[in-house]
Amino acid sequence: MRPGWGRNGDAVDSAEGAVMHLWPVASPQRLKHSPLRRRSDVVQLCVLMLLSLIFAVAASVGGLITAYSLQESAARKRAASYRVTAVLQSVVPEQDTALGRVSVRWKAEDGSLHTGTARFDWKPKGSGTIRVWVTDHATRLVSRPPSPTQGMVTAVEGGIVAALGVGLLFLLVRFTIQRAFCRFHMREWEREWTEKGPGWSGRSR
Repeated sequence: MRPGWGRNGDAVDSAEGAVMHLWPVASPQRLKHSPLRRRSDVVQLCVLMLLSLIFAVAASVGGLITAYSLQESAARKRAASYRVTAVLQSVVPEQDTALGRVSVRWKAEDGSLHTGTARFDWKPKGSGTIRVWVTDHATRLVSRPPSPTQGMVTAVEGGIVAALGVGLLFLLVRFTIQRAFCRFHMREWEREWTEKGPGWSGRSR
């Protein structure tokens, strides 16, 4: 491949080098005064600017929607869960888990008795009553629901992760589109060099 020309008229080693010279200055103001400006360069700039705008909005909206969904999910768990008093039946052997696990019996809202295994950070000793979290009209044991602060932290973290995911997708899409434009520019410049290069170098066709 014959040499191309940089943005200041200096020769570069290849058409690909010329593309990489032109891309960093592909801003509306600098592209306007570039002697290498072509219609495809303007199209490339418009496409990438529109793509940046779309993904910026998508990242913001996606992050907000994810954060709101996680916060609403935590609020629903808090609303559906409540504590009841259960009778301690037995302590699960310690080798089963590092946390405390106990077998408990409690009464549902309809008066029926239910049994299950609850998990604690400590291991109760002896008999007695403990407070457990239940849902579905006190028929099912559940873990402690997240507090409002924990729900907010989880929502913020989820929103940030979602926005970063959209940002990474944007970089991938932009790289793919930019690479396609670079190949198009190289073919275009190679064709023009074939037509006009011999005259610039003083050779006849």
